[in-house]
Amino acid sequence: MADIFCPICKSEAKILHKNGKDYFIGRGKSADFDINYCAVCQTAFSSPFLTDKELTFFYPENYEAYAGKKGFLGWLQVLKYKADLRLIKKTIKKSGASIFEIGAGRGEFLDQARYFGFKIAGLEPGRAGRDFAQKNYNIILQPGLADGLIFGQKYDLMVARHVFEHLNDPKQILAGIKEGLADNGILFLKLPRFDSWEARFFKKYWSGYDLPRHRFHYSSEGILKLLQNCGFDQIKIISEQVPSDIIRSLEYYCLGEKDFWSGLFNLFLFLPSPIKLILAQLAALVFSPFGSGRMIIVAKNRK
Repeated sequence: MADIFCPICKSEAKILHKNGKDYFIGRGKSADFDINYCAVCQTAFSSPFLTDKELTFFYPENYEAYAGKKGFLGWLQVLKYKADLRLIKKTIKKSGASIFEIGAGRGEFLDQARYFGFKIAGLEPGRAGRDFAQKNYNIILQPGLADGLIFGQKYDLMVARHVFEHLNDPKQILAGIKEGLADNGILFLKLPRFDSWEARFFKKYWSGYDLPRHRFHYSSEGILKLLQNCGFDQIKIISEQVPSDIIRSLEYYCLGEKDFWSGLFNLFLFLPSPIKLILAQLAALVFSPFGSGRMIIVAKNRK
């Protein structure tokens, strides 16, 4: 077997999980993907390597990020946006601060940010998202991928919500972000947390892996090291519980396994959605001391 090397630090890595599948789009009927772990970076990564062009196959137009949430789920999403923006407001402490969102989707977060008094801009590779943002919120998003970022000014805040796990070269993107971020500007990230109880319990069926779209899988220590090495400091890591992630992991397990546990999980999945969410939230809270499934990272650009 050929040696495996970490794309970030070039150290030798080991296979953590073999034969993972695309359970979200492919519903378990895809090629195999492995998850490898680098003890030096304390970060995992997916293999084989796929170029941005090869990855476009796994981002159809109906991909979740391009579709809006409606009803109760839409209301919950807006509450999350507002909670994130209140946290950002406490951190940045500047009236009329400028914000640039990488991977802005349909512009919904930026629309809320505008109501919080931010001057907004952003980038979104998906045409459907850009069109929706312009039509519904009068927000014009820059097209293109994160590695092609072009900044016409320095921004007080950069936001990347569930973007960094999708990138093939996070160090390159962080270098670009530093170019567009003001001195002592703030970087705000949201990521699945690889060193979580959910990842340990569900193994290759953890929804946070989202193979092959998620290229890197960050532990709390791994993202801390990466940001420090790339010129950020005063880094805060905040836990976040998301019950829908647990439900999705149960679905993926049932797609991949036919055993006692999958039978039990299927019984749970037949419950009404509100009950499933309540029970999953209780599980998330009970097991949160062992590492929540997601994390929020706030870091300052070092001068």
